[in-house]
Amino acid sequence: MALAFAGNGTITGLSVGGLPDGCIQSADLASGVGVGGVLQVKYAETTAPFTTTSSTLVAITGMSVTITPTSSSSKILVIAQVGAFGGVGTGYSQLQLMRDSTAIHLGDASGSRERASVIERSGSNDDCSHPTIIDLDDPSSTSAITYTLHGKCEASNKFHFNAYHGDSDHAIQGARAASGMMAIEIASSVL
Repeated sequence: MALAFAGNGTITGLSVGGLPDGCIQSADLASGVGVGGVLQVKYAETTAPFTTTSSTLVAITGMSVTITPTSSSSKILVIAQVGAFGGVGTGYSQLQLMRDSTAIHLGDASGSRERASVIERSGSNDDCSHPTIIDLDDPSSTSAITYTLHGKCEASNKFHFNAYHGDSDHAIQGARAASGMMAIEIASSVL
């Protein structure tokens, strides 16, 4: 079908995708019309329980996502949703968000206090938490970046993830959770 230009400014005969690539640039668009700020999304999910007795940080299996930014000026919005984590008894546990080998999204340094993304203290009922960690990272890179979630517990304690500490075969107390991690590249022009 031939293109037809009506007197009211409409064009007929043009199908979706009918213009060649590159013929309309963002500068040609009306003010307030953008090209969108989300450039790419990467996601990982784990439904498996994970436990450790380590008092040093260990990577949590399945809580890792790799993204390669398209521009060094892009920001990466990292979201880690944790179904359940905690320790046993009255111990402390913590989570740290990492960009490659660098810890990010940490509390302030002060004295001998450790810095963490999330801390949890189990009470006498072996409590657990289900936090969401949100960080707008500025990696200033176009190389592949891996974001991971690490965990640890106090010495002589046990850290559990995606399951209640005993992981018993019980309808409620033995319930298992799912956790996920997302990395979203956002154009700096929209921030």
